[in-house]
Amino acid sequence: MTVLNGSKQQEARCLAAALWNLGSGSKIQAEQITKIVATREHPLKQGEHSRVDLFVALDLGGDSRQLAVEVKVDGPPSNRQLASMAEALGNDRRSELVLLTLGAAQASRIEPDGNAPTAIKRWTVADMLGLGELVTAASPVPTEAQAWLAELEREELRRKRAWTDEAALQGCGFRERLMLAYRYGEAAKVLQVSNACWEVSLQRHGVVLHGKSSHREVPGTNVTLYLEVADRTLRVKAGAWYDDSDARAAAEPLRPLITHALVARGFSVKASKKSPGSSVTLLSIDPEATDWPPEAFIDRLQRVHAAWEEAPWPS
Repeated sequence: MTVLNGSKQQEARCLAAALWNLGSGSKIQAEQITKIVATREHPLKQGEHSRVDLFVALDLGGDSRQLAVEVKVDGPPSNRQLASMAEALGNDRRSELVLLTLGAAQASRIEPDGNAPTAIKRWTVADMLGLGELVTAASPVPTEAQAWLAELEREELRRKRAWTDEAALQGCGFRERLMLAYRYGEAAKVLQVSNACWEVSLQRHGVVLHGKSSHREVPGTNVTLYLEVADRTLRVKAGAWYDDSDARAAAEPLRPLITHALVARGFSVKASKKSPGSSVTLLSIDPEATDWPPEAFIDRLQRVHAAWEEAPWPS
C-alpha cells in the first residue's frame, strides 16, 4: 500500500487526477485531492476474480473516488473476470473499473462467456505514453519510470510497424503472436468501415481473427457456422458452444452450399479432415494465400464476407 506523502505530493495529485479523468466520465482537479492510497492486488470481494491489479482511493475533502485498474499483458481479457469485478465495485459514479491492456492484449477482444459483455473503459500503451511526463514527475525513482516509458515507446513502434514486411522486422523484438495480434487488430479496424465485424482472439494455440458478423446458425441446432483466420489461413468453421453437439456432423449438409458460393466468387476451397469435435474447420479458403501484402489480405476478407452474406442460407 502506498499513501500520499513525502516531497512529491503535488505531482502525485496531478497524476491521480489525470488517471481518474482518463478513466471516468467526470472530472476532478488535483487541488481537490487531500489523500491518495494506492494498493496492488487489492481484494474487491471474496472468492474467484476478486483481486484487482491496482486500486487507487482518493479523498476529495469529504467526497471520495475509487479507481480499480485490471492489467492484461499479452493475455486475453475475460468477460467473466471483468463482470465479477464490476459487480463487486458497484454501480456508483464515484467508482470506476478500467482495463489496462499492454502488448497483444491491446488488440484482443474481451473473451465472451455467454453473458452480456461488460462495458468497460480500456487503456492502451498510447494512453500511458500520454501520461508520461506526469508519471515521471510523480515517481520516487524517475529513472525507473523513464525506462518503463522507453519500453512502452518501443512497444508502440512495434504496433505501428506490424504490417511491415517480415523480412524488414528482424531485430525489432517481435514474436509471431504479438505481430499477428497487431496485424489482425489493424485489419479489423479497416474492415469495420464496411460493416464487417472481425475480432482478434488470443487463444492458447495461437492468434485468430474471428468473423463475428459472419455467425450463421445451422437450422434446428445450436451449432454456429462462421469465418475465421486461424494458423494464418482463412477458414470456414463450425462451433458447438452451447451443448455437446457434434459440430461437424450438424454442419456437413451445408458444406456443398458454402463451397459453391465461394467457388462462384473465385475462391479456391479445400475440405478439411472429417474429424469430429465441438469446434472444427470445415473448409480452408485460398489455403496457399499469405497475409502479405496487407491490402491483399484485407481485400480477401472483404470479398469472402460478401460471398458469405450472399449465400442462400436455409431458414
